[in-house]
Amino acid sequence: MEAEETSAAGPVFEARRSRGRLIGLLVVLAVLCVIALVLQLPTEGSRFMARLEFALRAVGILGLIVVLVRLPAVFRAPVELRVSGEGILYRPWSDQTVPWEELTRITQRKINIQNVICVHLKDPALFPVKRAQKMATALNKKSGDYGDMNIMIAATDRSIDELKAAIAPHKPIEDG
Repeated sequence: MEAEETSAAGPVFEARRSRGRLIGLLVVLAVLCVIALVLQLPTEGSRFMARLEFALRAVGILGLIVVLVRLPAVFRAPVELRVSGEGILYRPWSDQTVPWEELTRITQRKINIQNVICVHLKDPALFPVKRAQKMATALNKKSGDYGDMNIMIAATDRSIDELKAAIAPHKPIEDG
């Protein structure tokens, strides 16, 4: 557990992308791409198999490009989540800190096997959601009692229990 910063409003909890998990994911992706590139399919007389082999090679090349592009992210792990006296900043969702007074409630739920902290806002329109998250947020809201901002911490260097402990002094967390 890393030392927590403190601000005028108390301790600051920060979670960054986990380097170990990111490296593991990139290694698995690279291995799968190499397999796709070297795999020899029986293409004699079959246009379908020839097209499939071409598609596998294209996916292999694109996948290796993705690995090379994402590799620098391993060495610069920006803060993904910050919980402080000012509020909650969850960068995958928005680049704005949501003040505590704008939260109506916080619940803990499960999406598949991941524990999720669901943050419900008074007025979600005040906080612009990143484009990639808009559809996921809308689907989560329709599919159950999920929040406007759903925090998943599994891919970070911190645990769900540490996150709950950081939130608890500011707002109670209900079981969903």
